[in-house]
Amino acid sequence: MRHDMGLFNRRRKQSGNQPAQAADAVAQPEASQDHTTKEALRERASALTAQLEELTDPEERIRLLNERGGLLQQLGDYDAAIESYEASMAIREQFGPAYSALLSLYNDRLKAAAKARDDAAIEEWTAKLDGLTALSKRVMRSQF
Repeated sequence: MRHDMGLFNRRRKQSGNQPAQAADAVAQPEASQDHTTKEALRERASALTAQLEELTDPEERIRLLNERGGLLQQLGDYDAAIESYEASMAIREQFGPAYSALLSLYNDRLKAAAKARDDAAIEEWTAKLDGLTALSKRVMRSQF
């Protein structure tokens, strides 16, 4: 015997296209804001690239490379972000933003390669993850 009280079966009456129109009105400013934000991120990444060409201080280079990597990651340019983070780690092997970001990006790339059943890419990203594991061991040993 089924008792249906109607608590979850009620439907609200919608008049015309008001909800769809309201959603469109909200989406347009967000799209404009998103474009403006992405443009600002691109400009900042370009400025950092120019600064990096002139910089020799290793600590400042690491900081700017990590910042640039984060901006590129937000923009969805994962290859350039990986390149920036790897450059940071080449200056100094250490735990921090570059290490964490690379771990995440490498894992994402490995998952995508596995999903695509791309054996060469699986090997490439597995090797990069193995390199990070070896790096973490070196960092841990150097601290003692």
